[in-house]
Amino acid sequence: MSEPILLYGIGATKAGTSWLYRTLADRDDSAFPAIKELHYWDTGDTAAAQDQCATLQGRLRRLQALREEAQRERRGWQVANVDRQLVDVVALQDVLRGSRQGHDAYCAYLKTRASEAQITGDITPAYALLPSETLQEMLSVSSRARMLYVMRDPLERLWSAIRMQAHRQLAEGQTV
Repeated sequence: MSEPILLYGIGATKAGTSWLYRTLADRDDSAFPAIKELHYWDTGDTAAAQDQCATLQGRLRRLQALREEAQRERRGWQVANVDRQLVDVVALQDVLRGSRQGHDAYCAYLKTRASEAQITGDITPAYALLPSETLQEMLSVSSRARMLYVMRDPLERLWSAIRMQAHRQLAEGQTV
């Protein structure tokens, strides 16, 4: 089988990139990482990579706690799902801490499960803020690399962001 398409999903916050990720990740012919926002291309300097690894370390702790709870509750399907996420978080940390020469580790990470897939990718909205030179470098890692910029009506994005923030600030049990 030929090399899978490498899709970069970029766009503004609340533009629909989570929907894009879920839709593509659920397809039988795709192999997306268990992590939506990889932040590889916007963490090129050491400090940014360390910050992202610290964020991933927090996610790792939450996943480990979730796995323990799922095991206690005998939810095998959830344990398997969390195990996949744990493996991806650890592997992504290794990629972010490793050499970026040629971006080989990053490409290998994306293609880990892509042997039979037609598409893999990295859906990170923040890439929309990268300079054009970095966007060109992203495309250069694969002859089948493509970019999809997700857009949404600005007022709809604003209201979506407001609803999300209000939901995050609600006390447990409250509704919007």
